[in-house]
Amino acid sequence: MEDLIERFTRFLEEEALVKKGDTLVLAISGGADSMAMLDLFTRIAPQYRLELVGAHLNHKLREEADDDARFVEDFLLKRGIEVFVKECDVARFARVEGLSLEEAGRKARYDFFEEVRLKTNANAVALAHNLDDLVETILYRLVRGTGPKGLVAMKPKDGAFIRPLLDFSSSELRSYVTIKGIPYRVDRTNFDIKIPRNLIRHLVVTQLKLINPKLHLSFARFHRLMRELVEHLDNEVTGFVRKHVRPGCLGLWQELPVGELILLDGFVLKEVLRYLALHFSPKGYGPSLERMEAVLKALKTGISWIIEVEDGVVFERSGRRLYVSNKRYCREWSVFQVNKPGTFVFGPFELVVRRSVASEPVSEQKIQDLLKVVLPLEGGKARVTKALEIEKFKLRGHRRSVRDLLREQGIPKLFRGIWPCVLDDRERVLWIPGVAVSDEIPKSGRIVNYVMKLRGGSIET
Repeated sequence: MEDLIERFTRFLEEEALVKKGDTLVLAISGGADSMAMLDLFTRIAPQYRLELVGAHLNHKLREEADDDARFVEDFLLKRGIEVFVKECDVARFARVEGLSLEEAGRKARYDFFEEVRLKTNANAVALAHNLDDLVETILYRLVRGTGPKGLVAMKPKDGAFIRPLLDFSSSELRSYVTIKGIPYRVDRTNFDIKIPRNLIRHLVVTQLKLINPKLHLSFARFHRLMRELVEHLDNEVTGFVRKHVRPGCLGLWQELPVGELILLDGFVLKEVLRYLALHFSPKGYGPSLERMEAVLKALKTGISWIIEVEDGVVFERSGRRLYVSNKRYCREWSVFQVNKPGTFVFGPFELVVRRSVASEPVSEQKIQDLLKVVLPLEGGKARVTKALEIEKFKLRGHRRSVRDLLREQGIPKLFRGIWPCVLDDRERVLWIPGVAVSDEIPKSGRIVNYVMKLRGGSIET
């Protein structure tokens, strides 16, 4: 058993999971794995000067759930460890959110653990996932269909969540608590093979061990290799993104040169597209393989197209540029008047208007994802309408097609139909955000200077 404690400590240090003086939230279900984790952390706490806090979520799904919660609370309190226990009707939560019981339970748990972490100012939340869980997760994702990132599955460190037991099998942990005389609870649903993960655990893994008795060690090596591969891939992707991808006007899209994109290796190219899609996916959905293939095919064959993938995410090619955004930004809005300072929210935009007390430059300024301009208005009145409702715009002495200007200035086709412009009281176009300020700015008469700041809003979910 001392060997197991040494391995536990070594794993923590190799993966840099804890530092001396850390406060840790331990996710304790009451099962053998989490009780083993609790005991191991308790034993090394003096050496690392760790402050330990327990957290248990009662899912209200089983008759024994209340007993499990009382068991965890009593066990920790008797040992002087602060514990947070919360009840959540996971079945109802799943119905309301349209999630499976497994998804709802996971979301409820992680939200609760993060809540406790913030409340206690803890450095991390320790989860009791072990090597068996890792094997089952990899197999489950392989069967359902996944790529390299899916095969990495559980990481030792994932943001504020750590998994200090990934180096240990379930049988090792059960032996540990048995020898140490540590009580634990048994979840009977873990033996129901109607649940896919249980079927994998009790039937599939058992059969695979007939081929390779050291199956878990093989999967552990495979997992380490995949982590290295994914880390390399992530570096390739982020390096390309930093060099070639730039934010669009008001942060409503991102854009990049098609010529640079298609030079990438096919697999890296797919991961760049996935990375960009995830940025605009409210639910964090990457494109399916089928939709990804459609985008790749279009990149090779067409110069003007729009393809929607998952969760409203849209890829649009216009000539040499590729744009990525979300169609849910494109909310319709109606023409409105501006005759006094205020904040106006319309479509995906927010316009803040205030009087200018000093003479400021008229030219448009870009400040991060915000556009600022000072407009002199006759009588202090303006009208905000859609740019495409205006045919011509006077710029540098010439009357130009508004449609052409939007295209030339890189406004994606997805947004052109809702892109705003500001007119004065005499219906002269003064400003098309992200495009230009007009030559027709009034210079005399009853002028009121307005500072206008335009921001992009959020994706409608």
